[in-house]
Amino acid sequence: MCQYFREYLGPLTELTFALQTNATLIDEEWIELFSKHRVSVGISIDGPKVVNDRFRIDHKGLGTYNRTIAGLRKLQTAVRDKKMKGVAALCVINPKNNALELYQHIVHELRIQQLDFLLPDYTHHNFVDEDPEEYGRFLCDLLDAWITDDNPLIRVRILNSALSLLVGGKTHLKGFGPSSNEIEAITVSSNGDLSPDDSLRSGIPHLMNKYNIASISLSDFFTTPEMQEVNQASQNSPETCKFCCWENVCGGNALISRYSSEKGFDNPSVFCSGLKMFYISVTKYLIENGISTDKVKEVLLFSKHSTVGQS
Repeated sequence: MCQYFREYLGPLTELTFALQTNATLIDEEWIELFSKHRVSVGISIDGPKVVNDRFRIDHKGLGTYNRTIAGLRKLQTAVRDKKMKGVAALCVINPKNNALELYQHIVHELRIQQLDFLLPDYTHHNFVDEDPEEYGRFLCDLLDAWITDDNPLIRVRILNSALSLLVGGKTHLKGFGPSSNEIEAITVSSNGDLSPDDSLRSGIPHLMNKYNIASISLSDFFTTPEMQEVNQASQNSPETCKFCCWENVCGGNALISRYSSEKGFDNPSVFCSGLKMFYISVTKYLIENGISTDKVKEVLLFSKHSTVGQS
């Protein structure tokens, strides 16, 4: 597959390969393939064994932590042998867990310097028993842990994205911050089914698996009602967000977190109040470290909604 893509797509575009895995099946044969085809690898791990094995289990109901760590060590050995670039980590946020402990485990015990913490794929229908401010506190604690380390080699994608957005830069994470035309995600399933961004699958199944690469071209797929609905929502914040001071850095947050069957994507994110707490902490950090308040005001107030800019 990699050879095919390089042969036919390589002359047309800059092509990179990345794979996300729990690493339980990593062996030398896989590592040789990653090395040969220059595949970047990230591992999915939610923290120490007691945290990770709560939800990341195999088909027998057994925890995967020990096997994940064994695979990680093989990958890190390949990095030291210069067969691969560094290994990244991805953790799904559970606000009941301690952000500092998770950060310390991944960065200092597992020795991973490229990582991210993802908000779960909740909609307005399944967030009813959750507290958005718990997620905000988790992100603020995560920011504090990263600041304490004071190591520019440690990159946490959600933190670097927030910092970038608040000084007028771009996000590094699709679904976090205003949508960019430069970032487009589609899903191709193993049977050839085509769908929008796979993060929508868990809560908005009617958008998924309606087309197949055997019967539609890529250009036609981008004109389908499903892709048009997703793209239109991506480019437009919910009405309730249009006069929020954080709209320019938030953009309404991820589509999945905005969705309800009654109003579609025209709802604030289920994480809204927690994200506001987080943006306040990031803004405070920037100002304390030399970014002028005028620069922050410029980013927050320069808006397509002219009444916001005038307020």
